[in-house]
Amino acid sequence: MSYVQIGTSRVRLETWEDILLAVGEGLLDERSYCELKKGLPPPGQNTEVSRDLASFTVEGGVMVYGISDAGAGRAGEVVGIADPESAKTRLVGIAMGKVSPAMVCDVRVVMDPDDSARGCVIVEIPPSPIAPHQADERYWGRSSEGKRVLPEPHVANIFATRRNRDDGLNEHLLGLAGTFDPVPARDRSHGHLYFTAVPLTPPVGPPPWDHNKRPMELAVEARFPAHEYGGGDLTSLNYTETHPRGIMATSVSDRELDELYAKRLLIRDTGGVDFAAGLGTRSRYTGGNSPKATVVPLSVVLIHVDQCVRLTAHVARLRSDSGTWHLGVHMTSLLGVPSGAALDERSFERAAKYPEETFTNDVYAPASEMSDSPQRVVEALMTPLARGLGALRAFPYESPVEFMRRNV
Repeated sequence: MSYVQIGTSRVRLETWEDILLAVGEGLLDERSYCELKKGLPPPGQNTEVSRDLASFTVEGGVMVYGISDAGAGRAGEVVGIADPESAKTRLVGIAMGKVSPAMVCDVRVVMDPDDSARGCVIVEIPPSPIAPHQADERYWGRSSEGKRVLPEPHVANIFATRRNRDDGLNEHLLGLAGTFDPVPARDRSHGHLYFTAVPLTPPVGPPPWDHNKRPMELAVEARFPAHEYGGGDLTSLNYTETHPRGIMATSVSDRELDELYAKRLLIRDTGGVDFAAGLGTRSRYTGGNSPKATVVPLSVVLIHVDQCVRLTAHVARLRSDSGTWHLGVHMTSLLGVPSGAALDERSFERAAKYPEETFTNDVYAPASEMSDSPQRVVEALMTPLARGLGALRAFPYESPVEFMRRNV
């Protein structure tokens, strides 16, 4: 089903009947988050369209072309526009070329069942992680009257909020190494991996699962592709644990604690995902009578991050969330450690050693990108780590099975 976020409401706009119903019930009358247009202006007037688009990037919203405005903030008649597919292409081009920086939006067409040449064009704009955006060399936002130029103090406040959000995610990642990690700090002898994903769109109502559901069930539903790693993945979270803010599980019990296979996953009621694992580094023999060496099992790390991104996309689908997410990865005890592939290539002494104690990186990704192209999100998150290990051959990839076959 296709829903759009209008303020705190999710409104279904999948069919022509959905649009008629939404208009009749006044669900499209909130001008702070919704703009209705009877049609697009001529091609030479793209600047006005770019202002409209940019104005929604701060808090998100929806534009619908093919509905007249009845005045006083009310939706009028659903009339559709001619050649809606061309209009869709034009709108995407304006969002990418006339708004600075280029903005993300989801544009789709709903055809009139009684007129194959007409339809409505729906533009859903999630809150942008890099808002505000400029159009016509000015920053734009929304009010109850529609779009407006943002005053300088408001722009400065938005930039400060963005910095605080980025700092907050990094603090949260570092905090996962505390009591959330399934291995107590005193028992850790290897580097660990931490992942988090936070939706920018606030939740509407209770989570779409009850607290009797196990995280492993959601992991299975996400349908991870094959990976050829035999050590267990997110579907091995067999031991359910209680948590006040969501559903949580680990892969091992307290009686069977094995740092290399210890994992913990929390899916928060707000939609956020937290993951910790003791597989960041491991000890392996370098061959012959040589002592064990500590290495980064990069293939295994990338497989788990790939699954975390795909699981987050599944959670977003369950929440009917098409907005932007903030994702982050943190790894510990990396200083001077090479990739595990160095052992198999018999070049351990010459192999690139990671030059820093920890690795931390974060990215923003629309839910649609996590769902349609999770590989791109993983690459954006993990390329700096692969570069530091001299293992850029890990990217690009189509399936996580390639990590093991490439021996990264």
